[in-house]
Amino acid sequence: MTSSFGEQVRAARRRAGLSQAELGGERYSGSYVSHLESGRRTPTPELVAYLAERLGCSPEELGDAASRSGPTGAGPAGAGTEDTTDHSSAARLLVLQTRAREAARHGHHHQTVDLAREGAAVARDVGHDDAAWSFGLLEAETLLQLEQYDACVEVATSLASAAPASASPELAVEALALAARALRAAGHLEEALDRAEQAVEASRTLEASSPSRVLALLTRLSSLGELGRASDVQRVGLELADLRDQVGSEHLRGQVAWALGNLAFLRGDVTEGAAQHDLAATLISREHDLRTWGRLARASAAMRLQAGVVAGVERLLDDARRAIELVGNEGDRHELELTRAELAFRRHDAAGALAILDVVEAVGNGDVPQARAEAAWLRSRCLEQLGDAAGARDAARDAALSFERAGALERAVRAWRTHARLEQPVS
Repeated sequence: MTSSFGEQVRAARRRAGLSQAELGGERYSGSYVSHLESGRRTPTPELVAYLAERLGCSPEELGDAASRSGPTGAGPAGAGTEDTTDHSSAARLLVLQTRAREAARHGHHHQTVDLAREGAAVARDVGHDDAAWSFGLLEAETLLQLEQYDACVEVATSLASAAPASASPELAVEALALAARALRAAGHLEEALDRAEQAVEASRTLEASSPSRVLALLTRLSSLGELGRASDVQRVGLELADLRDQVGSEHLRGQVAWALGNLAFLRGDVTEGAAQHDLAATLISREHDLRTWGRLARASAAMRLQAGVVAGVERLLDDARRAIELVGNEGDRHELELTRAELAFRRHDAAGALAILDVVEAVGNGDVPQARAEAAWLRSRCLEQLGDAAGARDAARDAALSFERAGALERAVRAWRTHARLEQPVS
């Protein structure tokens, strides 16, 4: 007798020495894997491909079993339920899933979006809501990489209210966190915080240390940090600190260490901040997520510079550059160059920093308020260092207005104070 999908997964998982939570990784909870193994949930093509990769087998091996499973939400196949699966459609979905993931792996982002949209359409035609949702998530993730932020927010917001997310807090958190990231990248910081708060609310029924709960808290922390709300940031940070030793995923523990390092830097504890960032760099795998690893290196360099530390920054920026050249987008490159300019400024080379800023502002991201604000704020400090009070004053005003547009009001106040100080006549 042929083994069920769940039985095959359970056997393969045990051979691999993985727990249910470890097999699910950051995408599926241990309880969800348990439901799959017991036949209480039907696998989607996306899930089959994901588990096969985790288990070191081919999607076809598990896909054949998946196509024999009953409808989503039904009991195990054969429990009085007629199997009405359209095998040709199931096979087509698996092909599209494999091709889309392969396109994403090779950085063919426009092709990935097209395949994800096609896959979602096929899934909807056969009433496979879970598969349509998974294809939609891949589309939204890729739109974020392409810096098509409005489109990403539209797709992710739709996913957050779709049937699969309504039935699963984990999926709702995933979609809302993605929408928050896109809104932050576009400079819509208040809207980003709103989505982050929705993600936290969706996660309230989950265990405190569940990956989705931790992801929601990290999303809230990032949104609060961009807005400059220091007291709220510290409060969420304390909650994450209480959970860090309970997080099962190394990658997620690395993201928590990254966040806690940021908090340590903000309260002036440079030693602890650097230690947490170094720990994060060992937990976030460059082999499996080079972009996040490179973004961590860039962010760690920026935090050290803000704390007045120059030592070690150049090495971090070299690491970041190598990663971003391979897998980064224009936003990543903009942030990297801005940090390089900050390093030049901290080395008392204001002219060199301005030269970098001229290039940065010429090539893009000027329509993103937060990016424009950061560049203008650094320009103001450089011009003041060079003795150009009038130019520094104008740049401070530009920074203040852009911070206001982004919703970062505390930082806007700081820029306005600099503008007012520079307007005072020298006695």
